[in-house]
Amino acid sequence: MIDRKILDEDFIDIETLVEDNNFEIFGVADIGIKEISKKNNYGVITADLGLYLELSKSNVNCINFTYYMEINER
Repeated sequence: MIDRKILDEDFIDIETLVEDNNFEIFGVADIGIKEISKKNNYGVITADLGLYLELSKSNVNCINFTYYMEINER
């Protein structure tokens, strides 16, 4: 059986998101990912280099899988 906690959604007030210094650059979705990842200690896998760098600066455990795709294409 699947643990119900796994299926629950996290919500962050928009006022919290717009307080982030990089909100205007990254927008609601990316800043939301950053905040929820920090809050819950989640890792993030992304192909977005800008998001990857922002998450890395914020000490979020993250992987930029574009790098891995390029290695496998060779």
